[in-house]
Amino acid sequence: MNRPLRVLFIAQVFPYPLDSGPKIRAYYVLRYLASRHRVTLVAFLTHPRERRYVDHLASFCEAIYPVERPHSLWREEAAMARSLLTGRPFMIERHFDAEMARLVESLAAEGRYDLIHVDQVKVAQYALGIEGIPRVIDKHNAYALVLKGVAGVDPSPLRRLVARFDWRRMARYEGMLCRIFDGVVAVTDTDRDALLRFSGDNRPIPVIPIAIDCEAIRPVHRRAGGRDILILGSLFYPPNVDGAVWFAREIFPWVRAEVPDARLLLVGGRPAPGVVALGRENGVAVTGYVEDLQPYLEQTAVMAVPLRFGSGMRVKILNGLTWGLPMVSTSVGCEGIGVTPERDILLADTPEAFAHQVVRVLRDRRLADALSANGRRLAEQRYDWRVLYPRWDEVYAHALGSGDWTQHRKDTGKTVENSTSSPVPHQDGFGGLCSGRRRGTAALCPYKLR
Repeated sequence: MNRPLRVLFIAQVFPYPLDSGPKIRAYYVLRYLASRHRVTLVAFLTHPRERRYVDHLASFCEAIYPVERPHSLWREEAAMARSLLTGRPFMIERHFDAEMARLVESLAAEGRYDLIHVDQVKVAQYALGIEGIPRVIDKHNAYALVLKGVAGVDPSPLRRLVARFDWRRMARYEGMLCRIFDGVVAVTDTDRDALLRFSGDNRPIPVIPIAIDCEAIRPVHRRAGGRDILILGSLFYPPNVDGAVWFAREIFPWVRAEVPDARLLLVGGRPAPGVVALGRENGVAVTGYVEDLQPYLEQTAVMAVPLRFGSGMRVKILNGLTWGLPMVSTSVGCEGIGVTPERDILLADTPEAFAHQVVRVLRDRRLADALSANGRRLAEQRYDWRVLYPRWDEVYAHALGSGDWTQHRKDTGKTVENSTSSPVPHQDGFGGLCSGRRRGTAALCPYKLR
């Protein structure tokens, strides 16, 4: 490949700020691709606070098209009705948006793009009808496995019923995508194996783990004598909800019996009602979304990842390693991450065993410090995006059928090293939303058209 590609990058989430796993995955892949290609980003905006970060993304994307998609009950009901009528998975219908569909169709029709990059299964639908442009999908997880877990343990009978029907439909849908897309990437071996089963195809699915930025994220200076146990994540996401409730109800009482002044902090956006209710229990605090995690990280004695089901990689564990926080996780929680138990992390899968591991960290400062140092070292050596994401070159080359890209850095004049994270300037209001940088033309801005 002798020139930078023009890439249309379709994202389910607006990939900044870096306050969730899907955003972190999308952001650093985007950073890497933009260091070598000319990338146009199309992404949903689900919260007004995301608007202020468009200028930051515009510093390395050629054009940005944000599409507003606020959460609403009527959208959920309409998606359920469409799912019943079409037979498509509810979670796919839930992410259908007519404006997004028109925008992607319009951009693809211009004939400027060499490749379409789809970030997550729920927005793959916008690339399905596009022909003549190679398509690659980044599968953050095998989502059918998540739904299968919901069907087994969710406390809501309605959600269990929906998931029971939906996980099989999602498996068929994901299998179809694997057969028709020109490139499919998984983040763990477990997900890859599941996707191969779903597709019934023997085409290889490469594994590129999720990565973080060890240069930008410094180790946390933990306060001595802390007793706070941190559970971090999107507290509306079913695996996180189940894990938080399981820990608070079945594990935390064991911990408090041994360490009476221990405190449980549940930090994450949009906490589900079952999580909010935990805040009424003794020693438990539910914060909701916080803009600045640093004060909570500094007072954390141990980070807990009590997940019992799910798919993909838990970015919270990568973050915990990078922050240098001692961690206790279930086997499911650290799936796909090359940790060594008792060196980098402590593992347990039953309430009593999990509580025992947490108490070990709370009582043994030397153990906590060793886990902290070893975890940080692992993150630096194996999970920095500059180490992992050059593998995307091979994925693109395979999708395009173009073979060797050994001259690509020289051809593009860009390097990974000169595209490290930069501070995000403060931006008020709508400044920078129409931040297209297309040479010789004005960028379409959905906000101006409304």
